Parts: sequence; C-alpha cells; structure tokens
Amino acid sequence: MLIKSSLQLYLRKINSILAIIIILFLIFHSILLALSMVNIIPYSLDFKKVGPILFSLVIIHLLISLYLCFEKKLKNRTVKLNYKVTDTAIQLISGILMVVLIVLHICYVIISPVYLVSTLQDGLMHIILDNLLVISILVHLSISMPRLLVSLGFLIGENDYKYARYVSNILLVVFLLIIFICELFYFVL
Repeated sequence: MLIKSSLQLYLRKINSILAIIIILFLIFHSILLALSMVNIIPYSLDFKKVGPILFSLVIIHLLISLYLCFEKKLKNRTVKLNYKVTDTAIQLISGILMVVLIVLHICYVIISPVYLVSTLQDGLMHIILDNLLVISILVHLSISMPRLLVSLGFLIGENDYKYARYVSNILLVVFLLIIFICELFYFVL
C-alpha cells in the first residue's frame, strides 16, 4: 500500500508540473496567435511548432489524470455511475472534451489554415471551434488552477481556495474575451 501511495504521489507531482508547463505553453501559443491576428507581429508558420508540443503534453497529462482518477476504482472494482456532479467530474469531463476539441481544432487548422482563410464561413468555423476549445479549457482550469495552488502549498488559509478560484475565474474570462476579440478582428472585420 505504501508503494502504491508513493506512486500516486509521484504521479500527482509530475501531473502538477505538467499542468504548469501546459499553462505556460498555452499562454505563449495564445499570445503569439492573438498578436498576429491583430497585426502587431507577422504570422509565422513557426507558430505551429508550439502546437504539437502542447498537444503531446496534454495527452500525457490526460493519461496520468485518467490513471489517477480510475486506478483505485478499478482496483476495487467499484466503478459506479454517480449522478452527483462534482468538481472532479466537471474537471474530468471538461478535460476529455478539451482533448476532443483540440483534435478538431488541429484538423480544421490543417484543412483551412488560419493564414489562408478566405470566406466568412471558414472564419466563423475557426471562431466557433476555437472558442469552444477555449471555453472547455477555461472550465477545466477554473477547477484545476486553485487545486494546483493547493497542491503546491500556496493556499493554506480558510478562504484562500475560494478567493483563488474567484481570481482565476476573472483572469480566465478576460483571457477568453481577448481571444474572442482577436479572432473577431481577424476573421470578421
């Protein structure tokens, strides 16, 4: 039992570090694309190099998360459908949805590269897909970021978790609005 809990602790630490790296790559990827969409910097095909790295990290994070989530239940063979919606369930569902939307995002960028969008329909598809992806990321991070801060030992006070969740939600909504405005500017205006 001690070995199992050590493995879980080790995997949780790796997953926390992965989450930080993923968030940093996501911010970098988003800033580059947003700045190019509003013509502050020129678009470069080099921007696409960040995507596969980010996706690979997300897949590793997902696999570790799924293992940690289901390992105990599968060991005890007590997998039950629980209809109570908890933060963990929302985190799991949004994470899986996020991966599906990332795959759709990648496929659509391959089919209709952003720098070659010529019709309003293509632009709207990019906006819809990208914003659904960003919303799923935001839902996931809304729960994950305060939990990450707890894991790293930054939140120890009684109301720290609530406050961290409130602040992270504000930052995430601002992030969503910036992405939406940049895409609207690029694809529609």
